[in-house]
Amino acid sequence: MSSETPLLLTGFGPFGEITANPTARAVRRLARDPRCRALGLKTAVLPVDRDESPARLAALLKRHRPRGLILTGVAAGREEICFERTAVNVWRDVGGRGHGRRIHPGGPDGLFATGPLAASVQALRAGGPARVSESAGTYACNLVLYEALRWTREGTPWGGPAPRWTAFVHVPATPGCGAPAEAPTWSEKALEESLRALCLEWSRRLTT
Repeated sequence: MSSETPLLLTGFGPFGEITANPTARAVRRLARDPRCRALGLKTAVLPVDRDESPARLAALLKRHRPRGLILTGVAAGREEICFERTAVNVWRDVGGRGHGRRIHPGGPDGLFATGPLAASVQALRAGGPARVSESAGTYACNLVLYEALRWTREGTPWGGPAPRWTAFVHVPATPGCGAPAEAPTWSEKALEESLRALCLEWSRRLTT
């Protein structure tokens, strides 16, 4: 097992019509960014899968033991980058109807993200408009946020420490990612500026 690291940043791979997930591209580039490398940032891309994404995240947290965890995913149709306030105990497949099913039958209905909300939103504005969103949805993005927050509340599957702060950021589409033509888009550079600024802000606060 490696020593504790300051921060883990994750994106998601392709799913549905999103053939080139902007978050996967962003985290891979930030892994090579000199400022991010200097702060000890670790990055990974999670699969969009009901079972594999939490398992992969658990393995990463066990390996790196980050003090902060920033999960990211794309929300085609949004104009702003969004800091998600809440994860809900619901899973629903893409295009699924009805109420969905609970992620954990005995778990809380919802869990709040941790970390400095106002400072995080301000940092995200480095690349463009940013705001708080009240829910991460009911698909894979919400799933990994809910699981990570549940591990913080109830204990991790591997027995080690959970991150002190855990949050999820939804980003707009980027050109060529596979989103519908009418979806608002951000440039990849702007997206990276926002996520870099958030990583730098969290690292500064977590190490002082």
